[in-house]
Amino acid sequence: MNQLLSLLSAGVLHLVSPSGHAASFDCAKANSVTEKAICADGKLSKLDSDLSVTWKNASDVAIDPAAMKSSQLRWLKLRDACSADTSCLSARYNERLAALVSAQSAVEVDQAGNRLEALMEKKPGKSTDAEGKRCTADKRLCAQIVREDADSPPLIQIDSAGANPSTYRFALSDIPDAPRDINVTLWPRVLRLADDNGAILVGVEVNLSTSYSGGGGSASELRLFKVGRDRSTFHDHEVLSIPIAGSLLIRACFTEQDERRRLGVCHDEYEFNGMLGLDQAVKSGFPRLVYQTRATSFPGKVSRDKDSLDGPALHKRDLATAVDQQCTYKRIFHFEANPGAYMPDHPLPDCSNYTVP
Repeated sequence: MNQLLSLLSAGVLHLVSPSGHAASFDCAKANSVTEKAICADGKLSKLDSDLSVTWKNASDVAIDPAAMKSSQLRWLKLRDACSADTSCLSARYNERLAALVSAQSAVEVDQAGNRLEALMEKKPGKSTDAEGKRCTADKRLCAQIVREDADSPPLIQIDSAGANPSTYRFALSDIPDAPRDINVTLWPRVLRLADDNGAILVGVEVNLSTSYSGGGGSASELRLFKVGRDRSTFHDHEVLSIPIAGSLLIRACFTEQDERRRLGVCHDEYEFNGMLGLDQAVKSGFPRLVYQTRATSFPGKVSRDKDSLDGPALHKRDLATAVDQQCTYKRIFHFEANPGAYMPDHPLPDCSNYTVP
């Protein structure tokens, strides 16, 4: 199978720099006519490497990651249709690079003027303090996660440029303290409010992971904060907390008989993805947020509440991904001044089977 396609299908795109060329894949393992043509041409190898970096940056800020991945898979098919034609390959790479660069700077704007923008990662090597820093396309707003020392809680730092440049930091409280791996990353978007004296909504993703015998799981929670300023005084408070991702792999075979009954599928898999966007119909005031989720399980409608081995033996028709309709939903969040937070138009269902590792 095409190496780049298989890596993308797995959700990753590794940068490997084999000797002689800078393609994003290992040229020693190139097995298609197209891959071999890329490795044999220095300019194409450079384009492939550039595309890999640009793809990662665009994926980080994509409002709809699934659509972004699908478009990349479609492009890979177009690229491979060029076979070993270097002119065709060069054209396909340059077209895709232009599209991905445009996607990075995409902005959602509602009719009130509220703007949901990408925070793009600064290029490494520009400065010593730029690690993890992300900025809007106009460079007027940057944010990053910083720590004053190893034992202190993470801080969000916001740098504003313009006539009155400023830097503001605030601590993230209530970060879970549990025997699991916890990582806090910056949400790669920022929402600039139109009618609140330059206030913004900035967020972090709190990523938790755990492992257990024969499996493991991870989950990400998005925490959104409103940051504003009254004259010279900054203020911040949390306005929204929602699950944004979940992935679990649970062992389901313990004997050879189990493996036969399960047709060799020895893990139950659970996936949850959430997307947060802007309701572009808002004509005035505070922005409304559109939250859409998708939850799936494999094989079929397995459940963490039941022992998979208690069920009947699997058949080939059971080896399909099932969509959980209860945990695949859409909600509109509107801001309420009291309690000063976003509230959904309908209660969120319990999807902890997908969002709690």
